[in-house]
Amino acid sequence: MQSVSFFNCELKYIFFLLFLIIFSYTRNSFTQSIKSFDHSSNESNQSIGEILFLANINGVIENCKCGKPPLGGLPQISTIIDEHIKKNKYAYFIDGGDFLNTYPYPLLNSAVIDIYNLLNVKFLTLGDQERIDTNEIDRKLIMKLKDKIIASNYRIENFDFKSYGQLELRNGIKAYILSYLDKKSFFVSEDKKNIQFDDPFFSSTYYDLSKKNSLIVLIFHGTKYTLNAIIEKFSKINLILWAHEQSNIEDITKNPVIIGGGSDGEYIKQIDIYKEIDHFKFKLISIPISANIQENPKINMIIDKFKLADKAAKIQK
Repeated sequence: MQSVSFFNCELKYIFFLLFLIIFSYTRNSFTQSIKSFDHSSNESNQSIGEILFLANINGVIENCKCGKPPLGGLPQISTIIDEHIKKNKYAYFIDGGDFLNTYPYPLLNSAVIDIYNLLNVKFLTLGDQERIDTNEIDRKLIMKLKDKIIASNYRIENFDFKSYGQLELRNGIKAYILSYLDKKSFFVSEDKKNIQFDDPFFSSTYYDLSKKNSLIVLIFHGTKYTLNAIIEKFSKINLILWAHEQSNIEDITKNPVIIGGGSDGEYIKQIDIYKEIDHFKFKLISIPISANIQENPKINMIIDKFKLADKAAKIQK
């Protein structure tokens, strides 16, 4: 009887050990699955990239210290852009055009071009205001900024621009950037000097990129009328950055999402990009360009130089 009792005790001990082993394994597996779920949840909540967008600077190079609150200023805008790009290697600044003055002003426009040459611009497109000044300003603009210019539906005589741009986003995802310059944005036909519009080329480039199943962003410089036609015809565009009409539209609920560039550099639009299983989502923050933001001293030097030259030119008159 004692041997049977000892045998029973031994069996109970073995079963107890087996229970501990199985419980421990199951608990560890469950914990690992929770950790894995948390990790994937964090990944889905993390933006894959960021676009900083503005348009229609209109030659307003510094904060006027007016208004309530006073907004704008390229020295402050430069600081915002640099800070975001330093924090996030997937952050990019895009300008929609009309950064030059609204009428010919060679001294001012020359200063704006010098400033944009210093700004951390990834891509931009030319607007109608970039075509109205002297031939000298025209040449300086293109020579300084040609590597940043995207021209998907137009060409300028004797110059080659990118037909589209590419942004590297998190997790190996890519965004393709197109531009569209609307003929209707030109109030005076003579301002279209040396421009050759080519909408079939735009369509061809768009259809090639739409096959890649990536994010497609359009820098649109033009009228609402033409914008509506673009939206209807090119349905795979995910995000439209709208310039020229100085719109402050911030519509992130529809497809495509449309963000207006505002005017005079009062706000810069931060657009955070998220990738869902079968689509992209966006979050928008409008950053006010306050006079209290630290100024870029290199840009201030360009502004001071312009002011001295402008003052001297007015005295001579």
